[in-house]
Amino acid sequence: MRDRLIHGYFSVRWELVEDVVQNEIPAAKPEIQAIYAALLREEASSR
Repeated sequence: MRDRLIHGYFSVRWELVEDVVQNEIPAAKPEIQAIYAALLREEASSR
């Protein structure tokens, strides 16, 4: 999607971008937070 946004600005389907921003990213937030927390724990335990 990034490539289309950067290089194909005039052919971007903005309703798709809006859907991703409003639905897909928030849905992935708990998973991203869990991964981040696991990385922090791993980093702390390796010290």
